[in-house]
Amino acid sequence: MPNTTTNFFSSSSKKDKYLSLRGRIYYSGECWHPEYVNVPTIEAKDYCNTRFPVVERLMGGRSVQRHIHDCAATVLVGRREHCFLIFCKNHKYLLINDIVTGRHTILWKGDIAVMRLGKKNPLAVVNMQSNNANLADFLVRK
Repeated sequence: MPNTTTNFFSSSSKKDKYLSLRGRIYYSGECWHPEYVNVPTIEAKDYCNTRFPVVERLMGGRSVQRHIHDCAATVLVGRREHCFLIFCKNHKYLLINDIVTGRHTILWKGDIAVMRLGKKNPLAVVNMQSNNANLADFLVRK
């Protein structure tokens, strides 16, 4: 099976820009606190300047499970909407994620990464601010 990251970068055009944006990751294994990390992204001029995250480089367990699930989620705080993009792996042979499992009865095995979606362009990811940490933690634990 070919590596999707290699194919993704080789098919990009010269107009594309590569930059790192801040996201939040919940590592599995012996990690007890989520961390802010720089997530590599690609800004594609062909798609209305949309930034696509490349989370394959952050997530472990590539030999066990290559594909990464993703979904969008919205948190309502008063009248404000906060939109996030969640990337995750969950497989019985991956390490237990103690951050997510914690006090819950749900057993999660694998890494989870959260990135914030933009307001002007809801398809593009943007830098996660420090005040978004509580919202991201809320999303992951629910």
